Amino acid sequence: MHEEADDGNEMPDLSLPVNVVKNAADNLIKVGYETCETSEDMILRKEMPPALVRVESACESLLDAASILKVEPKSATGKRSLISGERGFELNLLKNY
Repeated sequence: MHEEADDGNEMPDLSLPVNVVKNAADNLIKVGYETCETSEDMILRKEMPPALVRVESACESLLDAASILKVEPKSATGKRSLISGERGFELNLLKNY
């Protein structure tokens, strides 16, 4: 999508897929915090909350991007927010490996 947008094409409406990702992430975040509360693993209890905050932040960037791009499909700000949200998810996934 980024390459097509860089070629001057409009970004499609991402509201639905971003909301699906947000809902899934919200469920993951809820379970993550519940796991932290009940776990005896001190490393998990220390490292999980900051990771969950980063996931929340990535979701907010994706929501912002979808909102901006819905109104202005060629918005540079919207594209930057989209990339920021995507990278937030990528970094969180890669950090665990």
